[in-house]
Amino acid sequence: MATLTATTVGKKTMSDVWNYFQAIIKADNNVYANGKWGQFANGKQQFDCVCTIKACGWGVPVNVDITANQYDYIAKNKATMPDVSIAYFYNNATRKGTDISKIPTDILTFVYKDTNHIGIYNPATKTVCETCAGATMGTVERPLSEYPAGYWNKWSNGYYFTDSKVSSLPTSSSSVSSSNPSSSNTSGIKSYNYQGYLDGATTNSFAGWCWNSADDEPCTVTIKIYEGTLLRQTISGIANVYRADLKTAGKGNGYHGFSIKADFSLLADGTYTVKAYAPDGTQLINAKTVTVKTASSLNKTSYKDYTEANDYYRVRKSFDDSASSKGSFKVWKYAYNAWMSGKASGYHVYDKDGKQLD
Repeated sequence: MATLTATTVGKKTMSDVWNYFQAIIKADNNVYANGKWGQFANGKQQFDCVCTIKACGWGVPVNVDITANQYDYIAKNKATMPDVSIAYFYNNATRKGTDISKIPTDILTFVYKDTNHIGIYNPATKTVCETCAGATMGTVERPLSEYPAGYWNKWSNGYYFTDSKVSSLPTSSSSVSSSNPSSSNTSGIKSYNYQGYLDGATTNSFAGWCWNSADDEPCTVTIKIYEGTLLRQTISGIANVYRADLKTAGKGNGYHGFSIKADFSLLADGTYTVKAYAPDGTQLINAKTVTVKTASSLNKTSYKDYTEANDYYRVRKSFDDSASSKGSFKVWKYAYNAWMSGKASGYHVYDKDGKQLD
């Protein structure tokens, strides 16, 4: 591979930008806000898409409140990272194109949706990091292949950021990092013959197992929530919970189960498809559907009656406060009626998993 020379004027590299996005994702304490480059509000660090990139160039720390001295970061670094627009990054790049099928495989690049949105693409992992508005409202990493055709319609190298060769990059948090691979792909990222199953999905949690078939290194499982064909949310967790059935079945030491907390609070009412993926993008067997209904949609027919012996709707002042119970009901309409008669006094209705339905 030919040696790449620096083509930008900045102090930082494209791998610095990639690692900055990864650090924000790992911190899991940010929210999209137009025009913000790391200021805090309501306990959350705020960024928009291009300001995430500029914040990296300005040296803004991740998950640290800079609001009191926010402009100092720009003042100290504006010579090498001016406050420029998305279009400026693309127009001044020295290597760019409008055919995503020809996106470089040797360096990290920025990707663009017209001049309205920007992210960073890593050809080693074939994923994009971006800070999104809409249903996501935060910073995420997603496979390039999962975006609708034509979503990203431009790419460029990193004006104001020095080019970074793929061979010099660490793998991302979603890539395999164990030391005993069963095989290796052509990009040099270690891979395994992953196995796994998505056992269950509710509005509270996702459960299942994932094993690499080679050793007992825990796997990172990625949960993807779809509305139709649109990816609405991505959540990750570690498969390291002991399950006797896995041990009996010969799945290593059995410590390969997962239970990942769900959060549907930012999603609208509707039915969603939940899929689970191994670190290399292999989909685990089985998919589940989850229906989201908010309090405004509650009525006597909102939920089905339970049929299992230990499944009940509970009407209490809190799920754990059995002393305040108005009763447990297998039939939804009876639970609804009990809640309606007591909600003015602080009663709530819960499903069998403890989710408050009102």
